[in-house]
Amino acid sequence: MSGAARSGTGGARRGEVVNQKPTNRQRLRYAFDNTMSRGTPALVGWLAALTGALILVFTSIILAANLAPNRDGSRHEVIDQFFRSFLDASDPGAGRSRDPSGDHPEWQPD
Repeated sequence: MSGAARSGTGGARRGEVVNQKPTNRQRLRYAFDNTMSRGTPALVGWLAALTGALILVFTSIILAANLAPNRDGSRHEVIDQFFRSFLDASDPGAGRSRDPSGDHPEWQPD
């Protein structure tokens, strides 16, 4: 095995400088790896950012398609729908207890 193959220089000869810029994918991977090396708080931060992004995406879809109209047929406001999507994402069981007709309270004992 030659020295170039072992050293990971990508085929450059010994002493030769490789002037190659990293790709955007490599830069993004490096930045992600650096945040992951900071431990659990970084992981929780990425999870929160991803959850927020998904909530924004689904809030946009719900509002654009009018999938969750109010009882009177009007549309939800953006902040109201964002909050409802946040509640559904953070506590999926809460959506099952909601009655769209409004005839029943939020919680009923067995």
